[in-house]
Amino acid sequence: MLRRLEALGLGIRRSALGPVFALSGLTVRESVRKKVFIVLAVFTLVMLGATAMLPAIRAEDRVPLVETWAQRGITFFGVLLVVFLAGVSIPEDIEERKIFTLLSKPLARWQLLAGRFAGFACLLAAFALATGLISAVFLRVVSRGSGATLANTTEYLASEVRIEEEKSQATILARRTPDKPFEATISGSPDGVAVYRFARLPLHDLPEQVPLRLSFDIQAEALLMFGIVEIFIRPAARDISPEPARKLGWEVGWSEKPREGQPPPPIMAKRTFTAKVGVTSEFLFPRSWIDRSGAIDFAVKRAQPGIGLTVRHGSLAVVSEPHNFEWNFAKGLASTFLLWTVVLALTLMGSTVLSAPVNLLFGIAVFVAGSMIGFLRESLPAVEHQLVQAEQEEAAADDGHHHAKDPIPTPVLRVSQAISNAVIGVVPDLAEFDVSVPILQGRDVPVETVGRGLRTALLYAAGALLLGLAFFRMREFR
Repeated sequence: MLRRLEALGLGIRRSALGPVFALSGLTVRESVRKKVFIVLAVFTLVMLGATAMLPAIRAEDRVPLVETWAQRGITFFGVLLVVFLAGVSIPEDIEERKIFTLLSKPLARWQLLAGRFAGFACLLAAFALATGLISAVFLRVVSRGSGATLANTTEYLASEVRIEEEKSQATILARRTPDKPFEATISGSPDGVAVYRFARLPLHDLPEQVPLRLSFDIQAEALLMFGIVEIFIRPAARDISPEPARKLGWEVGWSEKPREGQPPPPIMAKRTFTAKVGVTSEFLFPRSWIDRSGAIDFAVKRAQPGIGLTVRHGSLAVVSEPHNFEWNFAKGLASTFLLWTVVLALTLMGSTVLSAPVNLLFGIAVFVAGSMIGFLRESLPAVEHQLVQAEQEEAAADDGHHHAKDPIPTPVLRVSQAISNAVIGVVPDLAEFDVSVPILQGRDVPVETVGRGLRTALLYAAGALLLGLAFFRMREFR
């Protein structure tokens, strides 16, 4: 085995990847010796220690708050590390004429660029590992001091959501978009029912008394933001005991009136609660009511005809047992590392054509713009509406009609719209790598989120490095 590994290492050194690995090691050593790395490392450690001083309303809220800000702090200082090290690497090589020494060796320009990228990526991986371990230990200490449970849970969503209209007087407004798979508003007659059908729930990951998390929006008269709602459990199995549900506060009865000489109908449990906008309710139900295949149905119905009930796919969720937080924190760090690689690739691309000071500004601008992509997407419809309104007012003015002058001129709106569309089309959406919200809420970071971030990071890193190589090859060093 040892001889095989030696042969493999010798083969790599003699291949085209050999200079890449050699230069990546040189990049790591040079970066560690720089004062900016030491300063940022010290500031990161100080910031991690200062997170324990963050104010929290309750002692048990301190842990997710510290965990979230530790994640964000590591992200921010990692970006600074990328910008201040990778942003000046190639410009410094050119200014200090080290580029001639490097290119005089059997080293192609693509190997130089790839070696710098690999070296900085290894440095970032070590930075993420070190800060992650320190944060994990620190969070354990904070959790013991506050008495909070350091764990997170998975929210399982329904495999199917539908609206059952029991009477024609009920008005159903349904809307489907890519980012909102299901949204409907039930109003009118109180007989419209939202049914959440769960299938293949992992019974091994659910506690004996399963938390059911609900969050519904209410529209009511006189600007009331709450209303009375009924929730029903409709188990698939018939041979279940009603006692576990009764002990948890559910009213248990028949789903329909029993008929003489017929098999008993399925049982059903019901309870009433006050749904409030922006407030999450949670109830327990027995795991024994879930079918062996993991199937169970929940129905939600308004108890008041004068309110509207907005139903979404994520409005009702089944919550798992608490999971180990270290694995969840590691997934968050992995997502953060992918964000760093995107900024790293774009900053290295800029370093092939820009001077060091300009490239530092470019790297910071990439991070800031990428963090604001979500805001730009949300503001575009408002800009488009304002532009249409301004064009209509201009047309009315041409016809001689009086109109109110728009405070923002139409050309400015058009330029703003064009710039926003260009930024959205070119700059990566770095919010895709942000996992602070589920961490703050004590939820698992979905593996799909990390996978989606990996695809985005590979796409942008490959494109940026290829474009940077094209710029690099056009330059002449004399």
